[in-house]
Amino acid sequence: MGYAAHAVYVRFWLKKAVVGRTSLVIINIFFSSIVLPCLGLVGEYVARIFEEVKRRRLYLVRRKIDGTPAAAEVSGPERR
Repeated sequence: MGYAAHAVYVRFWLKKAVVGRTSLVIINIFFSSIVLPCLGLVGEYVARIFEEVKRRRLYLVRRKIDGTPAAAEVSGPERR
């Protein structure tokens, strides 16, 4: 906001600005002020997904390497 105020000051009081520079600066700052909160919302969404994924098990063991069934297969019905 300070830079936009400076661009307006240079344009209207000092009359030294390049033609079109002030409007480009103000438009750029306006759209950046819209994009940054949206980026924050996406960051919150990704952080919540990350926290949910951390609570899940990495894998389920179906059988041991030596061929004997794992504890989950022994106690419950086998799904294939």
